[in-house]
Amino acid sequence: MNRRFLLGLCLAVLAPACLAGEWFLLSGDGDGIGPQAADTAELDISTVGRKADTRSFRFRVNLAETRSDEAGHPYRSYLSLITVVCSTRSVFHDEQTRYRDAGWTGPARTEVFPQPRPMAFGGLDPDPRARLLAAACR
Repeated sequence: MNRRFLLGLCLAVLAPACLAGEWFLLSGDGDGIGPQAADTAELDISTVGRKADTRSFRFRVNLAETRSDEAGHPYRSYLSLITVVCSTRSVFHDEQTRYRDAGWTGPARTEVFPQPRPMAFGGLDPDPRARLLAAACR
């Protein structure tokens, strides 16, 4: 079995057990829960995959407030498989699991993108892009 399939299986079926990792805090307060919550973004440095100038990681976000996806489903946290292309300083979602509740809990919806989707970092405050690129491409 290839690594991408196994990571996808891990995200879709075994998400709670798969949240263990070596999470590097990119931005936020470390938990994203409570009245003073901040958007929190983390990169799992134990999942790095390398191919030329491309890196693959698990990336997770815990949001200070609930948002809705394009279909109107609410989510408060998500876990993505991402690809970072260092030469172009681009970041793409390959797959994303959105959780209704904070802390990567509650009902979840997984979306596998047929073509990598550029990450917009939409509304994350502070924007973790610079730290993510620095960590991935050092």
